[in-house]
Amino acid sequence: MKPRIFVGSSTEALELARSVAAAVEAAGMTAVVWDISAFPVGSTLLERIESLADEFEGAVLLVTPDVQSVRSGRSTNEPVSNVMFEYGYLSARLTRRRVAICVFEDAALPSDLQGVKIINAGAVGYRAAGVRGVGHRMAELPNRMIGELTTWLEGLPRSAERIPSVIQLHGYSGTWEIETRFKTWRGMQVTDPNEIFWFGFTSLFIPPSGRGGKGVMYGSNHVHWAGYKSRHDVVSDVREATVDECGALTLRVLILRRHLVSESGQLPDDRFNAELPEKDFYIHLEPVAGQPRELRGVHLYTRGIETYQEAVERYRRIE
Repeated sequence: MKPRIFVGSSTEALELARSVAAAVEAAGMTAVVWDISAFPVGSTLLERIESLADEFEGAVLLVTPDVQSVRSGRSTNEPVSNVMFEYGYLSARLTRRRVAICVFEDAALPSDLQGVKIINAGAVGYRAAGVRGVGHRMAELPNRMIGELTTWLEGLPRSAERIPSVIQLHGYSGTWEIETRFKTWRGMQVTDPNEIFWFGFTSLFIPPSGRGGKGVMYGSNHVHWAGYKSRHDVVSDVREATVDECGALTLRVLILRRHLVSESGQLPDDRFNAELPEKDFYIHLEPVAGQPRELRGVHLYTRGIETYQEAVERYRRIE
């Protein structure tokens, strides 16, 4: 598959964008020009822009002198705001390395973009209607500009098709360190000096909406009970992760695998090593005031009306 490159411009610069697209095609890539045909029926402008990062490996945005304005008493020619919005969004989602800015004639860039690498096309005879009273006309792209554009295209890192360079996720996505202390274990109360705890990690992937997240949980469960000790490695599926408007995180979890690693002493009760019923259980966590990157809460595992397991949970974000 040829890499797909998005070419964006103002409406007035569409013919110029098609010339740039031809240069992209000549470099062995597929160019898609932003025009009315890029909008599926029923879609909005913002929805369409949001989908671009999932479809393209790079973008070329044309900065042309389409808007005449006065700043500090001086007349300047600026690009339309839509082009600047597209640059901001795409550079955040694709990374700046994958977005090229081509500046034509005397178009003024915002001061915030000073220091950003641009491709300067120079004077190519372009003027939008209404700027200096000159109508729209086109000229061939300078060889120097085509050379710079081709070099940039050839240096684009390749990525798997339909996987964006930067995936937009909710801030709770990532890896969390977990410490779980049980108050009830297999229907038995856990009191000093006995202790049962679980230590491990969970990796979560949650959409920006905070709903429909998934993940995996892995770690070890330790039992210290009247001279008896055991350790089980446990892997669980986070079947759903949801963040509410108050920042509380709810996980729906199913244990997939529980493996005995070590054991010593007299087994106090056969229930200690019994397999849990195959059912989901919920963990509810809330932010902790004064404790950055930390969530705390509880989980209950019931069997009928019986509280089969109950634990206090502490989650700390590590990456």
